[in-house]
Amino acid sequence: MLLLTGATGSEPRIVIPFTIERDRIYLYATINGHEGRFLFDTGTMFSWAGIGGEGLSVARRFRTPIDGTVRYANIYWVGGIQFGNEYVRARSLLITEHDWILRRRAWAQDDGIFGMGIFEGFWVELSFSRNEIVLHRQKPIHFANANHTPLVMEDRNSTFYLPIEINGREWLMNVDTGLGEAIFFPNDIVNYTNPEDIMGRIVSNGEIGDFYLVQVNSVTVLGRTYIDKFIMNNSYIAARANWAFGTDKGLIGIRFLQNYDFLFDYRDISRGRTTGMYFMSTVSSTERDFGFSFTTEMPEPGIIAFHRSERGFTVASVLTDSLAYSLVVRPGTEITRINGKEIDVFTRGEVRTLLHRRGATSISVLNDYGEEVVIRLSQ
Repeated sequence: MLLLTGATGSEPRIVIPFTIERDRIYLYATINGHEGRFLFDTGTMFSWAGIGGEGLSVARRFRTPIDGTVRYANIYWVGGIQFGNEYVRARSLLITEHDWILRRRAWAQDDGIFGMGIFEGFWVELSFSRNEIVLHRQKPIHFANANHTPLVMEDRNSTFYLPIEINGREWLMNVDTGLGEAIFFPNDIVNYTNPEDIMGRIVSNGEIGDFYLVQVNSVTVLGRTYIDKFIMNNSYIAARANWAFGTDKGLIGIRFLQNYDFLFDYRDISRGRTTGMYFMSTVSSTERDFGFSFTTEMPEPGIIAFHRSERGFTVASVLTDSLAYSLVVRPGTEITRINGKEIDVFTRGEVRTLLHRRGATSISVLNDYGEEVVIRLSQ
């Protein structure tokens, strides 16, 4: 059981501010004397940190294969965590001394991950309207009239899964704040979709397998139904998560969740128990941006996903039956300009709008010799 004390030792709640960087939640904290910047990830139960375990009690030691070699890592009990002036006395598991952590530090430029277990024992308010996490000993009054939805925990080490409906069929989706995108839908949707509603195959720079653009009649999530949408049936991230856990489930990430304020029941999650979550919409439906999680328009010229790179944006996936693919745009293609303007002048959201909604008349890409080549998409 987690115990909390405020700065004075008698505060009824703990307020922990967070920042959103690259569509992810980051908390600044001190663990075992080590200051760091940590991703808050509801998609994992335990926490990972690139710190030493001196003075911490070892809960257990485990083996895991990394790049074909079996590595060892220790799991420790954490005595406490400092968030600014607030001290959280936590009896949570912390995994350290792991090669994956070192690779993550180099790639993600943070010091680890805080999983769900770090706040066990309390009602956890995740407020995107105020950019703060608030830990409550009792259910707060301002959520008394909020909408409620059940959540599923498959076992005491699993995370939260939200039931949603797609074409009238229920699916479980992992509520994952570690995911920067909006929604990744399960692969198995294709097996319950009419062939004429499969709009085309998507190729990616990930090891995905069957990956398609699918048209669906309806998607119902958090009490709202979205009609006549194009969706991606999966992604590299969702496929890898499903491979690791032996499931075929989807993921709901920050770009969707940030339209709401949430209250999660973390009181007894180590036993696989939860009453679900409460939610309040903070953004009107007309202002919501879901990226390409679901859209009413076929993406044109066919570039589905991309990520920022040193020279601009790198294409991550592209629709095979599209203009971009016919013009030799492939996963890994570097886009340096859109409509003649350098990529740096655009936000990620603006680039997404230009590429998905026919706003780009031309793109400049790098050829095999590192030279810019202009591709005309329209007059």
